[in-house]
Amino acid sequence: MTVLVSEDGQTASTATEVRIRVPGLIRLLPGGNVEIGGGTADHPENSFGTAFSIGKTIVLADTFFAQTGVRIPFNDMSLQFGGVFDLNGQFTPSTTPGHLGHRCGNEIDVVDHIGDRAAVLEDHLRDLVRSPSVGGAFLKHAVGSYHLRFER
Repeated sequence: MTVLVSEDGQTASTATEVRIRVPGLIRLLPGGNVEIGGGTADHPENSFGTAFSIGKTIVLADTFFAQTGVRIPFNDMSLQFGGVFDLNGQFTPSTTPGHLGHRCGNEIDVVDHIGDRAAVLEDHLRDLVRSPSVGGAFLKHAVGSYHLRFER
């Protein structure tokens, strides 16, 4: 990034790196009823979130498992310091549709890559996400692929 500084009619420019981070993100760890997937070579750790969202994710996972006996395959929460998932290495929002909301740690995807859980996922997931114990929003991308947002 190039920064321009101007004072008293004088202008100078310099190239520098600017880091913007979302403070307080913590990692959602696999275990218990939480199953994590979706890491890439560029972003092997993609399961960071706010404490609030991680708490809601665990409640969702535990309640879902108690009702169905099936673990939810979570995928893509947020990067370690937040920010856009730069799937093309360019950090441009227009090339990462569907991942813009992940930059702050309050959204997570559920993706059934194998397809063995699709029958049980959608109805239970939609109802649980909208329940008072979880409280959030639910969006279906495709069969077996869902986007969840946790709201205070």
